[in-house]
Amino acid sequence: MYNAKSTEFTAKAVDNNSVDLTAATLPPANSVGVNIINKNLENFAAYDDLPTDSVKRIPFKPQFKLDYIANNGAGISTSRFGTGLSGGVQAIFSDILSRNKIYAAATVNGEIYDAGAQIAYVNEQSRWSWGGAVSHIPYQFGTYGYDFNATTPKYNQPAVEEYIDLIRIFEESAQAFTAYPFNKITRLEFGAGASHYSYRVDRFSTYYDPVTYYPIYQDKRKIPLEEFNDPANQNNSSGYGNYRLNPYTIFQLNTALVGDNSVSGIASPLNGYRYRIGIEQYFGTYTYTAPTVDLRKYVRAKPVTFAGRIYGYGRLGDTNNQLYPIFIGYPYLIRGYEANSFYGDNGNVSTSSNGFTIDQLIGNRVAVLNFEVRLPFTGPEKLSVIPSKFLFSELNLFFDAGLAWDKGQTVDFGRSGAPLLDATDPSKGFDTRVKVPAYSAGISARVNVFGYFVLEPYLAFPFNRKDVKKPVFGLAFSPGW
Repeated sequence: MYNAKSTEFTAKAVDNNSVDLTAATLPPANSVGVNIINKNLENFAAYDDLPTDSVKRIPFKPQFKLDYIANNGAGISTSRFGTGLSGGVQAIFSDILSRNKIYAAATVNGEIYDAGAQIAYVNEQSRWSWGGAVSHIPYQFGTYGYDFNATTPKYNQPAVEEYIDLIRIFEESAQAFTAYPFNKITRLEFGAGASHYSYRVDRFSTYYDPVTYYPIYQDKRKIPLEEFNDPANQNNSSGYGNYRLNPYTIFQLNTALVGDNSVSGIASPLNGYRYRIGIEQYFGTYTYTAPTVDLRKYVRAKPVTFAGRIYGYGRLGDTNNQLYPIFIGYPYLIRGYEANSFYGDNGNVSTSSNGFTIDQLIGNRVAVLNFEVRLPFTGPEKLSVIPSKFLFSELNLFFDAGLAWDKGQTVDFGRSGAPLLDATDPSKGFDTRVKVPAYSAGISARVNVFGYFVLEPYLAFPFNRKDVKKPVFGLAFSPGW
C-alpha cells in the first residue's frame, strides 16, 4: 500500500456533463496470472440478469468461523523445584459480519496447577456492545522462612529447616459487561461479576545439620492451609506473614469512563492521550471500594516523544489485611525493584542500611508516576533514525516513582527508607509502618519481535536501594504504556 498527497497527482479537467458508467480497470494495470475479474467485467453484457424471483430474503444466522489463532511458544524446564511447562494459545472466532465474537485463550506457566483459561463472548450488533466471560486464572507468589526446631521427615532427626513456600491463588470468575461509545475515542463502561478465590501452598525445604549446617535432606510437600495460617508456623517469612490464606468469594459492580486517541508507534504510542477513570464496588466476604485513575499523555516532538503517566489504585474499606497485597515492583510500573532482585544467590533476603526492603513496595493503595523520552531507533524510514525493514525498536530514557501503603500507615516523602524502631538500638530493626516513595531512572530499549510481542531490556538505577551496588538489569515482555 502506498500513501500519496493530493499535490502529487496530475490534475485533469472533466466536462460537467461527462458521465461514464463503464467499469474501470481495477489496479494493478498489469496483473500477473489469469485476469478473471476484469475479463468478467468486460463481458458483463453477455450474461443474463438474474430473475427477480430467484433472489430470496432469509434471516441472517451467525455462524462462528476461526478468524485468528496464535501461540506464545512452548517450553519445558526442570530444577529442584520440579518440572514445569510453559506455553499458550489464543484464538478469535466471529461471524461473517463480525457482529458476534468469541475470544478464547489458554496458557500454562509452571506445573499443571498453573494452567489457566478464559473464554469471552462479545455482541456488537448495536451501538451498545455487551458480553460475558468465564475464566480460571492462577497467580503465584512466594515466601521465605526457616525453622530452627525442625526434624527431617525421612530420618526424624533434629535439623534447621530453610524453606520457600510457593503460594498459588486460583481465581474462578464469571463476568458480564456492556459499553456505550460516545464517539470513536470515548466510551462508558459498566460491568458486574462474581469471583471465588482459593489457595494451594507447596513448600520446598532444605534441612541442615544443626551443628555443622551441612545440608542433609531436601523435600517438597503440600502444606495444609490450617498449618500455614497458624501464627506459630510463620517463621520469619518475608513480607507475607501477616496474611492468612482463607478462601473467599466476592461480587463486583464497576463503571468507567475510557478515552483513547493515541497514535501507535513501533512499540509504544507516539502521540495523543489515553485515560481510564473508574470505580469498582466489592461485596461478599469483603466489602470495599476500589477507585482507579490512569492518565497518559504523549507529546510528539520529532524525532522523540515525551510520555507521561499518572496511575493510582486503592482498596478503601473492609479488607482486614486478608487480600493478597498489591506489589508495585513490576517492570511495567517501577523498574529496578523486581521481587527476585531482593534475594541473594543463597536465597536470603538482602538487607539495606536505610531500611528500604521489599515491604516498602507492598500495600492496598498504590500511586505511580512515570516519565519517558522515546526515540524510534530502527524501523520505517520516515519514523526511525536507522531505516530497517525487519528490526523495529525504540530507545527510552525513563524516570519511575511509586508508593504503596495501607490504611493507618505513615507516608514520609522526606526519607529514602524506613526509620529505626529504636534509634539507640539498631538491632531492633526498622519500622515497616512508615512508607516512603521509591524512585528509579535508567535506559531501556523496546524491540517489536515481528509483531508477536514487545521485548524490553532495561538498566535501572533504584535510588532508594542501598543493598545493591550496581544498576539493576531487567527484562519486560510488554509494549510501552
